[in-house]
Amino acid sequence: MSTTSRPRAGFFFADPARLSLGFAALLATLPFLFPEHRLPLPSFYDEWVGVGLAAFAVVAFLAATRPGRDAVPDLAAWLLLFAAWLGLQAVLREPAYPQLPIAAVAYVLIAAQLAWLGHALAARFGTERVVDFLAWAILAAATANAAIGILQFYGVPRFLTGFVGTTPGPRIVGHVGQANLFADYMALGQAALLYLVARNRLSLAWGCGAAALLVLASAYAQSRSAILFSLWITALALSLRHRGPPWQRLARHAGILTLATLAAMALVRVSALDRISGIPTDPRLALWEIGWRLFAGSPWLGVGWGEFAGAAFGAGLPPLLGIHDGLWTSPHNVVLQVLAESGLIGAAIVLIAALRWGQTAWTGLRSEPTLPLWWITAAVGTISLHALLEEPLSYAHVLGLAALVAGIASRAALKLPPVPVRAGLMAASLAAFAALAWSLFDYQRFDRAYVIAGGRTLASAEEVATAVEELRAIAHGPLGAQVAPWLFQSLAPGNEDPAALVAMGERALRRWPTPEVIARHAAALAHAGRRAEANRLVEHALETLPGRRARIESALERAGFLSSP
Repeated sequence: MSTTSRPRAGFFFADPARLSLGFAALLATLPFLFPEHRLPLPSFYDEWVGVGLAAFAVVAFLAATRPGRDAVPDLAAWLLLFAAWLGLQAVLREPAYPQLPIAAVAYVLIAAQLAWLGHALAARFGTERVVDFLAWAILAAATANAAIGILQFYGVPRFLTGFVGTTPGPRIVGHVGQANLFADYMALGQAALLYLVARNRLSLAWGCGAAALLVLASAYAQSRSAILFSLWITALALSLRHRGPPWQRLARHAGILTLATLAAMALVRVSALDRISGIPTDPRLALWEIGWRLFAGSPWLGVGWGEFAGAAFGAGLPPLLGIHDGLWTSPHNVVLQVLAESGLIGAAIVLIAALRWGQTAWTGLRSEPTLPLWWITAAVGTISLHALLEEPLSYAHVLGLAALVAGIASRAALKLPPVPVRAGLMAASLAAFAALAWSLFDYQRFDRAYVIAGGRTLASAEEVATAVEELRAIAHGPLGAQVAPWLFQSLAPGNEDPAALVAMGERALRRWPTPEVIARHAAALAHAGRRAEANRLVEHALETLPGRRARIESALERAGFLSSP
């Protein structure tokens, strides 16, 4: 190990800016190790920790460095432009809830900050040191997650139940919380492993031990995406094998890792290989169709950020989607999601940013390839491939990790005076701290109240009324877009102003068209004397959501719709 990368005593205190690098490494690990993922918002704590670590990393770097002529990376500039468009879109098209575009802008601004931070860290410490640090962190967290996932597959020992989360089904999820996102993180771990072995930072013997855990966990996740991720990493390594012995060794190790993953899948009783035959009937194909249809119906402004589910329900889901008992909140393709929800202008900004970054990375690999640039491209490419099949970038910690890593290799676009850049970064970070405190306080209240407010527990009528008022107060805060649909389905039509309740139902239906929201809105329409509209809504719901017929009918009965005149 060279002296430039070996950890030393006082590493962080010799240069306080290294604290920022430490927070960046924690951002790449801790949010993926949090064991609790449950309703009402399963990813809340993962994202909360991720945003907090991002803000600490930016503030630590600003506090430890002297003002200079700051370079704003190309990727950060495009992200800022996208955030500005989302804000303008909210003005031009009224959102279901103002919190939706506000949250979207906040997420994009966090990504822009982290792209700037990745670029700044690389400029200060060198790309190799930053990538070494992040790769070690991701490999450690991925290996730990793999061990946790394997424990979940065979059964978590009783003495570890307080430390290791369980999985609700046959597919392991580690502490990541979702099987395909778990497979994504295993692939990031494999890319980090290949990089560290190629850089002679990790011995082959230790690497084989870590590889065994990562391969086995990828197989137990039963994720078809794991195959795609492994093939991508191997293809990227093979494309550079003509560059000499180090690259040939990297390609050989990547190929062995992919073959080992496929072999492990073949040996597992139920694996991703068994699910390949289901690709022709995969609901993603229908989701892509409805995503394109929504974009075609509103090409300039889109249907509104975070409103895909309601727009898809209103347009009528294809039969392949309607038979499922679930809520489709995105087209499971980031390009189609941006097209459908933000329109052509927003999509153009995102696609130009992605293509410019990809061109820069690919040009660097073809002209002067380096192992750090290979790892950056492998990591960003893995997350991007996942984003073409699901919605990992809707999670703040995943978006932040992608932006941080991509920022390391992003070229400088603008040289700006230091005062406005640093002031903007510091103000955004302080605003993030304030939002984190507020959202944590509100989430804990939400967690305590949402079940009781539904009126389906042994709680007294007074306790139910108190919980409903709690939700009503929380709905005005940063979590309002998540809380308001729960609030609406907890309200009784006879106790509310009919017109106000119908307006609440229309917003809830745009955001979260669950059977409970549909039934409550139908009851509100009927109570307001709009029975024909209520009947049309129920008929549409039963026609477009046949897989949820029983839930819809049960919700209609609880809402009193079936017994109302």
